[in-house]
Amino acid sequence: MDESHALRPPLRPGERAPDFALPRADREGVVSLADYQGRGPLFLGLFRGLSCAFCRRAIAQLDVTGDRLRALGVETLGIVATTPENARLYFRYRPARLSLAADPSGPSSSGE
Repeated sequence: MDESHALRPPLRPGERAPDFALPRADREGVVSLADYQGRGPLFLGLFRGLSCAFCRRAIAQLDVTGDRLRALGVETLGIVATTPENARLYFRYRPARLSLAADPSGPSSSGE
């Protein structure tokens, strides 16, 4: 396991999360935590993958909830553990309004 995947202690309230840059899951491009810096609160959803029915449902629910959160000044970002190609294929047929990133090194990306 290389240093970038080393286990880190959980963040404490008020601690800044480490920056990341991941391929977008819904279209070409990259999304990073720095993109949201200084824009207000961010709700970050982490999903094990698209083969998980619970994750697919949670993404759809977050898509709806994201509209309500946005009205309150909270942005949403979902990160799905899969390859960008797999995610883009899925979201081509099931588009989402929330911003999505793909983490190809996530726990279930090798099984999708």
